Amino acid sequence: MEIVKFDFEESLAVVRLVWILIFSNSEITRTESDYFEQTLKDLNVTQKEIEKYIEVPEEETYELIRNMSYEKRMECVRLLRLAFSADKERNIKEMSKLNDM
Repeated sequence: MEIVKFDFEESLAVVRLVWILIFSNSEITRTESDYFEQTLKDLNVTQKEIEKYIEVPEEETYELIRNMSYEKRMECVRLLRLAFSADKERNIKEMSKLNDM
């Protein structure tokens, strides 16, 4: 199976979507926090970089994701599903946010 590689801007956008999803219910479990930290590491993004990127309007993040290749968007979907699965409570707000994305 081919590994999908994101460029730096794409990685920031994907990490931001993961953050938006896991924080959509206004709380983060330890498992979600661990998943987020692992995603940062896997996509080679630092905490400081994502904190700065969060200042960019959300619509720009969504636009960047929409303009990625099909394979990259599918990888983003996979990562979002894993983020959703990290919280065993399956919060309805998170499910709604995932569906919106």
